[in-house]
Amino acid sequence: MPGALLWGYDATNGVRVPLSVDANGYVKVDMSNINLNDLADVSVAAPADDDLFYYDDATSLWKSRKLVDADLSAAAQDAIAKRHIQGTDTTLGTLTADVNYATYKAIAMACDSGATVPTSPVVGQWFLHTPTGRTVLMQYDGSNWISIMSIGTMTMYVNVDGATAADSIDKGDTSANGFVTVQYAVDRIPGLVGGNVTIYIDDGEAAANSYAETVTIRGKALTGDYTITLQGNLLSQETATADSMTTGSGATQGTLTDTGAFMGDSYANLLLHVATIDEYRIIDSHTNDVITIVGTFGGAGAYVWTVYDWGTSIARINLAAAQKGIVLKQLKVTGVSNIGIQAAEHSTITLYEVASSTNIQTASGGTFGLFQCFISTALSTASVYVAWLGYIVMLSSKIVATHATGAAIWVLGSAVLVMRNGCILDGGNTGLYGVKSYDNTIASMIGGSAGGHIRIRDWDTGVYVYGGGQATTTNIVYSGNSVADETAVAASFGYIT
Repeated sequence: MPGALLWGYDATNGVRVPLSVDANGYVKVDMSNINLNDLADVSVAAPADDDLFYYDDATSLWKSRKLVDADLSAAAQDAIAKRHIQGTDTTLGTLTADVNYATYKAIAMACDSGATVPTSPVVGQWFLHTPTGRTVLMQYDGSNWISIMSIGTMTMYVNVDGATAADSIDKGDTSANGFVTVQYAVDRIPGLVGGNVTIYIDDGEAAANSYAETVTIRGKALTGDYTITLQGNLLSQETATADSMTTGSGATQGTLTDTGAFMGDSYANLLLHVATIDEYRIIDSHTNDVITIVGTFGGAGAYVWTVYDWGTSIARINLAAAQKGIVLKQLKVTGVSNIGIQAAEHSTITLYEVASSTNIQTASGGTFGLFQCFISTALSTASVYVAWLGYIVMLSSKIVATHATGAAIWVLGSAVLVMRNGCILDGGNTGLYGVKSYDNTIASMIGGSAGGHIRIRDWDTGVYVYGGGQATTTNIVYSGNSVADETAVAASFGYIT
């Protein structure tokens, strides 16, 4: 007790000695030379920092060792991994068990990356695919790598003649090492598109290639103001420098003169490119010396010109419902079941310098844009069919339709047609209608001064409106229409202004 004199026995000298106590009478014990290992049931001869102190029942001793993964249950390992993924300061050692990728999707931000996908993936594994031209976040579903999201612009190549081309996921980075089908390239586009996508088909090829495919584009959600472009290949037919050009205006089409350059050629309905002003125009006709274009030029001079034919052809292109932002450029469609391009409900597609030898259709709110395009068909119904709230804009384009029972353009079901900039509808002296407007539709055909007047020629009837259809026809040049230039069936409320 405090203040009492305490004694201890000194066994070495065989005597009792007073003990050292503090002011409160507590015994002071010096243990500075005593180690944990001096205890009878402890065996930790050389403990180290961060060792685990544990009881070994087999030896009845307390021991120390490093922590290993097996010390934690699978649930505990998962919980630690989850905390680490969520951004705490927890530091993980090496895990020998698989991380649950399917549950902890945030690990995608720290997944492996590379130009070639892993050869032995596990279900739910994430991978950032980075071949030249594209960066795509992917996940393995047990059978295939699924493209989830593209990051930035995405460029791919298709070339059936490529030296090392194949439909393989790591291909597509160059024309020589491209994919061999257009559909395979389209399927590499993820569901979330984080930048402009361009698929170059036959890039740099000197000969024409035909892809006998029905290419379907669906489920590509654009996260911004982006486009998905299928870019074809053009084949140069002839190039030189013009003697002179006229821009054209109003009822006068643009022309390019190069004396003797076009003798013996058949360039009508091909593409003319003028490099100095970087404009493509459809060739309406030519003599030995002069090319006449569809519409007008934006400038004129002794400029370098090239005549092109289309080198890339695809059988058919389908847009699924609500697919937006599709662009076709400088390719040709040949058709399957009399259709070359079909845009489903509320989809949007824009065509630049595209040729079609079959019909194109849009319906139920689908939107088409045709710029410097050429369509030639001998099929019934319509070369361009726009129905049920569909919308089509057509500039500097030409349709030749020689079927005797349909129309170049048929608009019905509250659809809208807008035609500008010197477009030409040519019936070849056998076509029935240039434009057929029916069922509360609006057809606005207004030729301009700078862009050129619209030409509707060589039909039975140039513009036929009935069944509540409406048409506005301004600055139209009619010629060769055997029955009438314009007919509005008043009895069914057809109306033309």
